[in-house]
Amino acid sequence: MLALFSACGAAMAGPIGVVENYVLSDAARGRRLPLKIYYPQQENPGGYPVVIFSHGSELSKDRYGYLGRFWAENGYVVIHITHLDDGSVFIKHGKLLVSGSWVAYTKEAEDAVVDSPRVNRPLDVSFVIDSLSMIAMAVPELGGRIDRTRIGVAGHSFGAYTVMAVAGAVIHQRAGVSRNFGDPRIKAFIAMSLFGLGESDSWAPIARPILTINGSKEADSVLQSFKSMPPGEKYCVTVTGVGHQDFFDDRLDGTPSHEFIKRVGLAFFDTALRENDPSMAGFARALAADGIADDGGALVGVGAAGELKSK
Repeated sequence: MLALFSACGAAMAGPIGVVENYVLSDAARGRRLPLKIYYPQQENPGGYPVVIFSHGSELSKDRYGYLGRFWAENGYVVIHITHLDDGSVFIKHGKLLVSGSWVAYTKEAEDAVVDSPRVNRPLDVSFVIDSLSMIAMAVPELGGRIDRTRIGVAGHSFGAYTVMAVAGAVIHQRAGVSRNFGDPRIKAFIAMSLFGLGESDSWAPIARPILTINGSKEADSVLQSFKSMPPGEKYCVTVTGVGHQDFFDDRLDGTPSHEFIKRVGLAFFDTALRENDPSMAGFARALAADGIADDGGALVGVGAAGELKSK
């Protein structure tokens, strides 16, 4: 289904279209991936950068629409994935709920349930990248609009874990296996409300530009995640007065906080994907272009405020 929206807000804003439900099938994993795609209506020689978005636990492609719409209005093809599992563990009378059926409980089965989304989510992102050419051919509205050389990934909460996994973090599974799902095709990453992975070596391999965004009302472990990353084009923005669930589109949609969050994200992607200059100077310049002033790390603009750290 195709829906059209009129753009408003940013200086570069333009009309967009929305593909409400396009379903990819990954035969190798026996897995379906419903997608919602926001895209600029205007054609552009060479296409537009692509942002793939990963939602929080138990949510779907139909959430966080304020980000998809705004980034598409400002020149990005934004693909929201629905991940069809979340790793929730349900045990009753000695049995474990697996894929809708109650089976005999074992510790190995529980580990597999918990590890499944930690494996499948980053693989979902890489499969979408594998399928970009097929998506462009199958959805005529996207013809000529996808630039596969400029790809970013963003996500919130469990989606932030997904972001860090494809950025190259070492993932320690409950079953005792360590894996790396890093995808070298992705050039920039935004992780919102990112919690720690629990192991000191998880962050060491991450070398590409990353922005973390969190709320000032979130737990200290969110900030600790940023502190644990290696230096080099890493940024952390703390939004004043915002909590974990305030990133959802049904909590603050249309408020200054959401306006602030989506413009900070746009500024980062503009520097990393459009200008290929993810430096602090480039990020500050892009923030100013999006109406957010940086006064020594204190961010103010569009009716909201925050704090910027970099390393």
